[in-house]
Amino acid sequence: MKRIFTLSLIAGVAAIYFLAGRFGLSLAFVHMSASAVWPPSGIALAAVLLLGYRVWPGIFIGAFLVNFDVSGSVLASLPIATGNTLEALLGAYLINRFANGHRAFERARDIFKFIVLAASVSTAVSATIGTTSLMATGLAEWNSYMPIWLTWWLGDATGDLIVAPAILLWATNWKIHWHPKRALEFAALMTATVTLGAAVFGGLSYWNIQNYSVGFLLLPLVIWFAFQFSGREASTVTLLLSAIAIWGTTHGFGPFAAMEVNESLLLLQIFSAIVAMTSLVFAAIIAEQRRAETALRESEEHYRIVTETATDVVVTMDVNSTITFISTAAEKVFGYPSSELIGRSLTALMPAAVRDVHSAALARYLKTGKRHIPWTAMEIPGLHRLGYEIPLEISFGEFKQDGKHLLIGIMRDVTERKRAEEAQHWLATIVESTSDAVIGKTLDGTILSWNHAAEQMYGYTAKEAIGHPITMLAPPERHAEVAQFLIRIRNGERI
Repeated sequence: MKRIFTLSLIAGVAAIYFLAGRFGLSLAFVHMSASAVWPPSGIALAAVLLLGYRVWPGIFIGAFLVNFDVSGSVLASLPIATGNTLEALLGAYLINRFANGHRAFERARDIFKFIVLAASVSTAVSATIGTTSLMATGLAEWNSYMPIWLTWWLGDATGDLIVAPAILLWATNWKIHWHPKRALEFAALMTATVTLGAAVFGGLSYWNIQNYSVGFLLLPLVIWFAFQFSGREASTVTLLLSAIAIWGTTHGFGPFAAMEVNESLLLLQIFSAIVAMTSLVFAAIIAEQRRAETALRESEEHYRIVTETATDVVVTMDVNSTITFISTAAEKVFGYPSSELIGRSLTALMPAAVRDVHSAALARYLKTGKRHIPWTAMEIPGLHRLGYEIPLEISFGEFKQDGKHLLIGIMRDVTERKRAEEAQHWLATIVESTSDAVIGKTLDGTILSWNHAAEQMYGYTAKEAIGHPITMLAPPERHAEVAQFLIRIRNGERI
């Protein structure tokens, strides 16, 4: 089943390549095997990127058949088909290796790599092999090598730049989620673009100025597609405009139809390549900016949720100790609504004795870059709105944003912890000062704590007793009785 599927893919690629190649060679004017318009290069590159290297036989078969159909030479068609296949394989390998594969149009830097590696480097392979084979088999004269090579290379390059992006972008994102207003905008833009394209290239108006710059009137509309929609729509309208321009130019219309047909097509393809590259790069930059804005909004929302739900106070201040942000937990810890603290100095939350120390330490750090104490888990008193001190545990960090040096702090009220520590210390003092032996142990009888009175009573130091079984304190003949006591205690009995 898998083999049948692969063979079907190969046959489909071969058929599409052949049909597109027949169209391309119908516009071959410098030589019957070299056309300035060569969509099969973009089709082949997209096929390999989407379906894998396994479809290369389809490219080879399609290229061989279309060239043999035109030239009738097996000797020339075999190397030409080989060159076309190598071009697609090399281009796909370079794009996969260096430009994010079939998602090369999501980032501007990958698009530039696509332009250089696929549309420039790999296409030179096919142009060189194909042109050389025409010369070697006598189908063309050596003195026409450069015109044929340039036509061949430019046709393949524009095929990669105009056809491949449209296929890849639709294949990776084919779902359309437009509300009616957006669909209407697309239809209006498309209508305006096709109408202007037909006016410039299709001879549908008296306007037939032989000036290359007239074609760039279409560029703002293409960029508008890139800005309002995405690279998918921009590549589609570029492909459509290219088709209109090719038809008009070959029929003597438009700004590029003032000279011999092949030269006109070469100039048109250069223009189309510029438009395609501009729209793709612009669309990628806009998409990257939108992704960055979305990520920033999500990050800010996450930060807001964390700070608003956290029991710790999160505060941001500048180098003058002016509070620029403080979380809602400030009201619970300090008694101030957060809105009252924005714009005030952080020293407002410190006892008077601490304020000068804080200001001096911060000024010294900003001047020398040296911290007089670690900025993690510092214990510093805070000042409540009602005037009493609060024990705080504070950690600080810093960052720079838009040229501003900011500090961010996390302040935790440790009043309950301090109370627990004092209670524990008080209990430990009682245990150590009593004349009774106080011994703590686990439910399986392992000694955990051992006070001074226990040392006096049993003669063992704490180091000698802790970690050993409680049976060490009972005569051997009563070990079983101790074990029974432990069982009863584990069952919840009081002894």
